[in-house]
Amino acid sequence: MQAAEQTEKDIDITRAEYVPVAVNTQILFFCVSDLANIDPMYQYSLEWFTNIFLTSIQSAPRADVLEKRIKNINEYFTFSLYCN
Repeated sequence: MQAAEQTEKDIDITRAEYVPVAVNTQILFFCVSDLANIDPMYQYSLEWFTNIFLTSIQSAPRADVLEKRIKNINEYFTFSLYCN
């Protein structure tokens, strides 16, 4: 039981460390969503957005330092979103 509790704590800590990625992603999501207000041509699905995000997590350069990894994910995702 203690091992499960420790694992849960470790997961919570790791999840909290990636909050900057979540904040950046949510800002970009709402920016993309609001593009439809400019012109209906700019309508994108959640599935499209999610696929780009998941691909970015997998493809962003790895880093030993967490801050660098977060920066890599954010930069890769932003560029991927721009290119798509």
